[in-house]
Formats: sequence, C-alpha cells, structure tokens
Amino acid sequence: MKLENIKSKMLPPFDNVGIGHAVRYGEWLFISGQIPIDKEGHIVGKNDVRAQTIQVYKIIQGILDELGSGLDNIIKLTTFYVNSDDFPIIAEVRKSFFNRGHLAASSAFCVSALAHPDALVEVEAIAVLTDE
Repeated sequence: MKLENIKSKMLPPFDNVGIGHAVRYGEWLFISGQIPIDKEGHIVGKNDVRAQTIQVYKIIQGILDELGSGLDNIIKLTTFYVNSDDFPIIAEVRKSFFNRGHLAASSAFCVSALAHPDALVEVEAIAVLTDE
C-alpha cells in the first residue's frame, strides 16, 4: 500500500506549509485538524463557537463525501477548543452530526490557542473507508 494525499475541494491548498487535508493509507483515512475556514481560507463564524463547530464538521463530512464515505466511518475524533465554557456547545453540535447511533471514540482538549487566532475549535478525525 502507498500513501495518498487527499486534497479537498472544500479547502484552500496548504502545500505552502506542508500540510495535507487528509492522508489515505489503504482503507485508513487520517483527516488533519480542521479549523472553521471556507474555500478561500477565511474564518467562518468569527466569535461564534456553534457556527465554527458546524463548519468544521461540514468540512470533515465533505472530505468523507468526496471519497464516497461518510461520518459513520469515523472511528476517532480529537477536538481542541480554546474556551472551557464552550464544550457543551461543541458537544451538542457533534451530537447533531452523529445522530444515527454511531459513536466514535473521542478525546477533547482545552488549549490556549489554535493555528488561526480567530479559530475557537479544531477537530481531527480517523476513519476507516469500507463498504460495510
């Protein structure tokens, strides 16, 4: 098996900083930490953790959709957020995306800052791309 760098149509290229949107190795997909940006790289939902979390999950869902997969194939989520008071909102949004009974393993960390100064949340994911 060889590694395949995945470039999503939903995101600007990050080649200049040496980051891929995701990497596929066989049926494994490792999605880089996603922050709430649009195709041009602008923050979506400045100062609004709910809007930012929705955008992050839309990006993750979009990457999976582009590969013919879906959120039900995610086996692990890691969430980073900058305000401890925001966790209930982040969890509520996550639950709305995973509302069909599938529960991924999950870790969450409150951190002092993220890569973009206006980002309030970042999520990375691991998925298994199978037809089952």
